[in-house]
Amino acid sequence: MNVTVTTEDLVHVSDEGTVWVMEGTDTETRDRVRFASDWRAAQAFGIAADEGEATAEVEEWQVLDRIPCRRAVLRADSEAAACKLAKTVKSYLPSNYQVVGCHGGVVTVEGHDRAGWTLDGYVIPRLASGLMRAEEVRCQPVDAR
Repeated sequence: MNVTVTTEDLVHVSDEGTVWVMEGTDTETRDRVRFASDWRAAQAFGIAADEGEATAEVEEWQVLDRIPCRRAVLRADSEAAACKLAKTVKSYLPSNYQVVGCHGGVVTVEGHDRAGWTLDGYVIPRLASGLMRAEEVRCQPVDAR
């Protein structure tokens, strides 16, 4: 898998003796991953990410944990209404969730659960307190028959 590490991610790098533990974003699923790397690869990430971000191949066996990317949608009558709604939604979201688009009358919210700030436990009820109905979008595997 390809993982993108940004300058902000480098704050969370830790030296665990024989390996360095880093965080990044899986470019395909947008999940947050924490992975182990030897010091030479970690140093290369650091140099490249100083320019904003770096992407590298990470093997599955290097992944220590994964925080799934969660998405919710809010529906509006038109694209113009959705873009207006998106501005309001932004003010209701914690820092680990963000509005990622407003297309075709749909506002999409995306993020990663962290420290109690969860999609179903905080974000959706918080939006509901402002009379905005959001529903989680769950990805289903495609049956290739």
